[in-house]
Amino acid sequence: MNKIYVMTVLMVIGGVCSAMAQDLIVLRDGNMIEARVVEISEEEIRYRRFDNLLGPMYVLSVSRVQSIIFENGIIEVFNAEEIQTQSPINRAYTPPVPTTPEIAESYTVISVIGHVQRSIEGSWTDVRVGDILSKDTLIRTNANSSLVITDGNNTITIPAGVFQRISSLTETQNANRTARQITTQIATANNNDKLVVGINANPAGLLFSGFSSSIEFTKGNFNNENNLIFPSTGGFGLLSTFNQYWHSQNGGAYLGGGLGYIFIRNTSNLFTLGLNAGYRFVASSGIILRAGGYIGLGITSDDIEIYFKPDLVLGYSF
Repeated sequence: MNKIYVMTVLMVIGGVCSAMAQDLIVLRDGNMIEARVVEISEEEIRYRRFDNLLGPMYVLSVSRVQSIIFENGIIEVFNAEEIQTQSPINRAYTPPVPTTPEIAESYTVISVIGHVQRSIEGSWTDVRVGDILSKDTLIRTNANSSLVITDGNNTITIPAGVFQRISSLTETQNANRTARQITTQIATANNNDKLVVGINANPAGLLFSGFSSSIEFTKGNFNNENNLIFPSTGGFGLLSTFNQYWHSQNGGAYLGGGLGYIFIRNTSNLFTLGLNAGYRFVASSGIILRAGGYIGLGITSDDIEIYFKPDLVLGYSF
């Protein structure tokens, strides 16, 4: 049985960080920043560098940004007066749900990175921001260039290494977007820089260590859970865990350690020290769904055993 406990927690730890992907901030000067976008306001964009997600928060003026290519393929365009886009408002970063655009008759170029060319009556000319391209225009990009176009409603990115007509490229991208369409979008309910308090109930513990409830605190990259445990054989206990928290767009993964003391009726009391890991989903309404587990040594006056507490938690954050 102890082997089953260990295998369960190893599977949890192996999966907690798999959901992390990058956003791409395209600046008006053509440079790009690989990042994790945290918040967009009317005046500025807050982000962390993708190669240092635990590092400082950076701030960019919106006036410097051409567009943001989010990890789910959606592009938000800034500073394009001729294009009707929704003005960003103060909000925790919530990527839009992708849709499947139809092929338009013409497109406006809103961003060019590197050397991009189009064919006009058999001759090749450079593509520039503001050019109007028909759906039958033949586009050529090299290994270090790309192009962003819009029909006023939908934005399309033409990647590097392309030699194809816009209509064919649009059909391909539409098919890809449909294949990965998001059916449920869970938004980040918390600002990473403020203290978020959550109250949770964990009925999954009835299968092993007993029912538990907890209060948790998350600020920045720190997460603390304080669990009140009611063993199935009677009694009560307190288990506190201290975790490193990695924010993502729908919550965050956590990994840390914990210790606790449990009073068990008609038997020896238990002290535990172990490892805690999992993933914490947060909805825009504040509802929390946390999945993971705690495993460690259970030390009594008579023996040393494996202590395991599974987490399938439903709660609410304030």
